[in-house]
Amino acid sequence: MTVTVGVGEGRPLRLAHGGHLVIGRDAGPGQLGAEDRTVSRRHGIITAGEAHWTVEATGTRSGLVVYDHETPSRLLLCRGVGPVVVPFASASVVIEVKLRRYAVTVEGPGAPGWAGSWASTIGDGTQPPAPGETHIPWEIRWKDSTTGKPLRWYQTLVAMCEPFLRHVPDAVVPTNSQIAHRLVTSEKVIGSRLMDEVRDQLGFDRYTPNLRQTMVSIAISQRLVTVADLAVLPD
Repeated sequence: MTVTVGVGEGRPLRLAHGGHLVIGRDAGPGQLGAEDRTVSRRHGIITAGEAHWTVEATGTRSGLVVYDHETPSRLLLCRGVGPVVVPFASASVVIEVKLRRYAVTVEGPGAPGWAGSWASTIGDGTQPPAPGETHIPWEIRWKDSTTGKPLRWYQTLVAMCEPFLRHVPDAVVPTNSQIAHRLVTSEKVIGSRLMDEVRDQLGFDRYTPNLRQTMVSIAISQRLVTVADLAVLPD
């Protein structure tokens, strides 16, 4: 895997399987924005895997944006999130602060794009997608503390992930109508309330590009939803 720090005549670095590069204001080979105090000393970590690569947003002030070079897709990581498996083979990892952007270009192992099956990249959801446990740095309340039953927003998220966890060929995120049918509820409830709750719980804004696929990708790669969680869906 090749990582180029900076733009234009950047510094190309090779990362072997398991190798990582720290990027930030005081990050040695991965130094970016050395004179910019809005960039954290250790703003992010890029790690090379055997068949994929991951990014972790370790900055204290802001997160990272990963831009795909082949499609308009992008992956947004809030500070503290990761490591997250990146579904782009060629991409730019960008620190966006004020009016400036600091970029790292990554040419990684081949990986399916957003239209591909995430399950084929990260396994069946029962194992971590990369060395070490992944995490989201806030608590996810997915079941009712009184009844112990799964909350409706979480069932909605699981229904969104179901085709990928079941390895459905050419899987795509279900429509609101399909989710409503799966959860035996109305399409209006899914579109007007539950989808917003899923977005809020995962920390995304409504203007995130490819929002639904991004939420599914994060949910599976961060192990918020696994094959075992399909049990929360109606029979």
